[in-house]
Amino acid sequence: MCDPMTIGSIVAQGAGVALQNRNANRANAVQALRMQQTRERNRGLEDQQAAAIQNSTNAIASNVGKQGIEAAGNELSKILQAALSQRKGPVTASDRSAPKVFMDQSTAAQIATNMRAAQDAQNVAKLDAANRFLTQTIAPKIADSAATGQLTGNFMRGNTNVLDTGMRSAASMARSPMAQLLQGAGQVGLGYSLYDPDKEA
Repeated sequence: MCDPMTIGSIVAQGAGVALQNRNANRANAVQALRMQQTRERNRGLEDQQAAAIQNSTNAIASNVGKQGIEAAGNELSKILQAALSQRKGPVTASDRSAPKVFMDQSTAAQIATNMRAAQDAQNVAKLDAANRFLTQTIAPKIADSAATGQLTGNFMRGNTNVLDTGMRSAASMARSPMAQLLQGAGQVGLGYSLYDPDKEA
């Protein structure tokens, strides 16, 4: 009963199964590798997005923002105070001949005006500094963070498309025409060798 046809058929079927298993294992390994690569790429993109968000958050943080606004406000206040303090009128001959009481009153009024002007300059400088700090420092960081988030989403979506193609490609590697041919030939050979022509009669 163990003729060469039966033995060859069994060997062909065994070789086909082994070849098919080897290809399936290789396809599974490739799929796992593709998944790992996609996870690593996406993790890098998520880290970039987190860094951009943290950068914006740090810029908005109360102490950093307050320091930036105060520095810009002090700079503008000095400029405005310097401009206002140079507005004093020149001393004329009539001013020199005026009574001391009038001159004292005039000087006091000028000092009060300068103090109000200096306070106004500080208030204007604070408003302008806050506006300048928000538009020149905070707004660009928020825009960068939003752009990075949008790009990250687009890249991750693109990575998913590439992963899908890679997974289908790896799945097609699991199919082995040679393994299927060996298994089919083994089944036919085994069926033929087990065929008993005497039973038909």
